[in-house]
Amino acid sequence: MTNFESQNIPYLSQETLESIKFSAEAHKDQVRIKGGPFISHPVAVGLILSRAGFPDKVVMAGFLHDVIEDTKYTYEDIKSRFGEGVANLVRWVTYDQDLPTDEGKIIYRKQLSEGPVEACAISAADLLANRTDTLHALQNGVDWHGDGAKMIEYDTKRLKIIKQRLNHQLVQEVEAIIEQAHQFFNK
Repeated sequence: MTNFESQNIPYLSQETLESIKFSAEAHKDQVRIKGGPFISHPVAVGLILSRAGFPDKVVMAGFLHDVIEDTKYTYEDIKSRFGEGVANLVRWVTYDQDLPTDEGKIIYRKQLSEGPVEACAISAADLLANRTDTLHALQNGVDWHGDGAKMIEYDTKRLKIIKQRLNHQLVQEVEAIIEQAHQFFNK
């Protein structure tokens, strides 16, 4: 039997479990563009962050990262339930849907360059989850209606900022999945 190191922290805190439940409730009627329940995405982001060794506050923000952006819930809702630290991280990775697309992308990248490095970790996990999901869907014959080259261009600009700020193995995994997606679209 293999011995694994213990971090002397609970594997699942009550607060982390509550963040999963809240995210599931917030996203309950949503589905992914490529199919399946929306909650699979924030759970994937939180799981990536947990496996990458980030603290609970970052993992919780990963589970909650799309709540402000995609649901009726606000910064104040997250702050009142999970504290200012988690709510601030979620705000740093929230894309403003009310802005024109190009302007929103510029502002999002600015948020990543100015926010806490933990926001870059959440954004990296978001990219990894999204591109893994995209590749899986494409490899399984799901019709793609978007502009793959434009998506890769935006992902690459986002990754450039993340790479400048975050020194973590997660960055290399994101880089590899973006390259795989790039190759897929350039077949």
